[in-house]
Amino acid sequence: MKYFLILTVFLTVFFNSRAQNYSPEIKEMIAKMESPTTSDTQKMYLGNQIAWLLRNTTPGLAIKYSTEAGIYAKQFADYMELAKAYSYTGVCYRNLENYAEAMEYYQLGMQVAQTHSLKDEEAYAYINIGNLLLYQGDFPLSQDNLFKALNIGRQLADSSILAYVYLNLGRSYIGQKKYIEAEDYLRKSLEIRIKSGASVALQITVRKYLGDVYAGKKELQKAKQIYLKCFALDPNNTNYDLLSDLSAKVSGVYLEIKNYDSALYYGNLALKYGKLLSSKLRIRVAYNTLGAIFYANGNYKDAALNYYNQSLYNDSIFWDLLTQKQQSLKLTAEREIMKFRDSATSYRQQAESQALIIKLLMFLLIGVGLGLFFYFRYKFSKLSTDNMRLSAETTKSSEDISRLEAELLKKTQSIKYQQLQLSDNISYAYNIQKMLLPEIDKFGMFFKEKFVYYNPLDIVSGDFYWCYDNDDYEMLAVADCSGHDIKGSFLSLYGINALHDIVSDGEISASEILEQLKVRVKSLLYMIYPGGNDISADSMDIALIVIDKNTKMLEYSGSNIPMYYIREEQIFQLKQTKNAINLFSKDVPYEAQFLQLQSGDCIYMASDGYCSQFGHKNKAEFRIDFFEEMLLKIYKLDMIKQRESVEKQFLEWKGGENQNDDILVTGFRV
Repeated sequence: MKYFLILTVFLTVFFNSRAQNYSPEIKEMIAKMESPTTSDTQKMYLGNQIAWLLRNTTPGLAIKYSTEAGIYAKQFADYMELAKAYSYTGVCYRNLENYAEAMEYYQLGMQVAQTHSLKDEEAYAYINIGNLLLYQGDFPLSQDNLFKALNIGRQLADSSILAYVYLNLGRSYIGQKKYIEAEDYLRKSLEIRIKSGASVALQITVRKYLGDVYAGKKELQKAKQIYLKCFALDPNNTNYDLLSDLSAKVSGVYLEIKNYDSALYYGNLALKYGKLLSSKLRIRVAYNTLGAIFYANGNYKDAALNYYNQSLYNDSIFWDLLTQKQQSLKLTAEREIMKFRDSATSYRQQAESQALIIKLLMFLLIGVGLGLFFYFRYKFSKLSTDNMRLSAETTKSSEDISRLEAELLKKTQSIKYQQLQLSDNISYAYNIQKMLLPEIDKFGMFFKEKFVYYNPLDIVSGDFYWCYDNDDYEMLAVADCSGHDIKGSFLSLYGINALHDIVSDGEISASEILEQLKVRVKSLLYMIYPGGNDISADSMDIALIVIDKNTKMLEYSGSNIPMYYIREEQIFQLKQTKNAINLFSKDVPYEAQFLQLQSGDCIYMASDGYCSQFGHKNKAEFRIDFFEEMLLKIYKLDMIKQRESVEKQFLEWKGGENQNDDILVTGFRV
């Protein structure tokens, strides 16, 4: 553990201290942007150019330059550059996976383009919005925006817009697994780009998605040939972003055909190009790819290390977003402070002008008489007093501005620290939990069909599912740990580890496994709460089945979670032992129940989150009898349709109500 902590600190320091490896062209542009001799007009154009070049590598920094470009564009009423600034800022937020901010800036760019009749920028705004909806899986609305862009592209006869629209329409149909339509649109895009003399990199981008079409159809050899051909089309290619993406895709194909050596080679190539580019987004994808390769190959130590490196880059990307937010807030504050200072200066100048006028009038009216002289002297004295008060108020305003600046800096630093701490905790817990949960394809391999409906309330979950498989037995568990936040997730991680340890020691009895699990959890809780305080919420419920593959005999044992099975249109329940696994667990053994499986039997296990959900109509819980009725209605469907029905029923019942708890429902067919 000591060496692991040392390694963690070293990796974190190394990760955060890396300098960006910008090209000479970008370095020169940034230096010119920061130079006091560069005019504001030049900075407007430079800001947008830099933002576009950095959008994929360092989107957080790119937002800084697009924001500055937008400020200058407003100052000079250059609406073309303003629309571009909004568009580039939206692209950067999309790359940072902040889709709400991305949509806001895309819509601002659309508003500017439509108000000032910038048809090409309007088309790109529709493309950007369609692309963003594509990332979010809303394919119909995405295509609606893309076809609007297509109409504008045809009106303008703009080959760049048309090729870009066809590319994204192809991607949308890939997302819907409609590969014939996807290939048709992608080939239209490629034809336009070849005919218009577009760069080789743009042509390779289209070919890359054609490879995705064949990968989606599981024609892996064809997909691999297309990906590898992309490398050959431009052997001197220095577009590291494209090369890293292609390498990751080739690695994924080799992983699917279980050629781990080639998968590892191209996975490391994806990481190499990502590092040459200094793109945190590409490096993160590469580490995820390598983690999957090592995990599939049984090298769990290297898999965990790569997934951990991936989590570091997740945190760094979040840091970029937070830093940009701070810079944006600072720019806004500086603009407001400048307005305030300008107002104060104008007010002071106005007062000084008034004083000068009154003085001149006094000299002109002195000869009228001593009475009027004293009268005007009185007025002048009063005005002088007002001027002194105004001067004092102006001084106080300057002090208030300084105080507000200090408070803003302090609050920003506090928010940054709190967000970073929260991000560290949640990201670390989420990645570990994701890594330890079994892959769906490997969960319940004894059964010919299965589904898992897993819907955590928060990012991390107190519910978990677990499996163990060898030549003779398969073991499956569904568990519910108290809480649905970080606390609950760590108890679930302990449960997964404990189950692995118990069965690794040779235990195959479901009831005995639960007994040993109870002992381990109680020991853990005794260590955490030696005084026996504040432990009422720390608990684990679990249903466990052990299947003898040779005899098809199922043994079930459960702590507060039953098992259901449906046979010949009737539903049966193997009842749980009402004895939660916690510090106060009773000395009552967990009952073992046996079932001789038959072909066609459907087995179901679920945590209590589904049945305890409040409905939007009657504010009542879903109830177990409703749950059983639902299973009887859907069990004849294939398991994919069953999962869809379970999710649909849950969402319809919940309606506008908040979700109560983590949700976990599993189904298997013999």
